[in-house]
This record gives sequence, structure tokens and C-alpha cells, in this order.
Amino acid sequence: MPSLLGAQEMSTPSQSKVLDGVLRSNGANAFLAVPDAAVADAALDASQLSFSLDEGGLKLLIKVKFADGTTIKTASITIA
Repeated sequence: MPSLLGAQEMSTPSQSKVLDGVLRSNGANAFLAVPDAAVADAALDASQLSFSLDEGGLKLLIKVKFADGTTIKTASITIA
């Protein structure tokens, strides 16, 4: 069965699913591993987004590259 975004899917003994070590699901919940540094603009393809975590600033950072392939926007959510 194809997995999310064509990622490599592996089952673990607890019956949770792991996709390339980044996305995990136990069937009822989904868990996303988030890096502690923002991805470089050039690493994003058109119409992609990425998440990162600024632990010191208590913020979840979001970076989006629009469909035109050049417009990049960022946002942050304060974690309180």
C-alpha cells in the first residue's frame, strides 16, 4: 500500500507506523518530528512547507514556498 508522500513505511512492534523517521502514527494519533533549525529556502520545492522549532524562543516556525517557486513566506506560533 502506498504511504504518505511516497515515504518509506515501516511497522514497529507496537503496531504504530513510521514514515522515514519523521511521521509516526499509532492509528488514532499522528506525530511529526520537527527539527530545531529552519530549512534553507533552496531546500523547499514549489508548493511545499516545512516546520521547525525554536526552543529558546518558544516558537513553532513555518516556512512556505508558493507555487511560483520563488515566493517564500514565514510564520511563527508562540508556544506558551
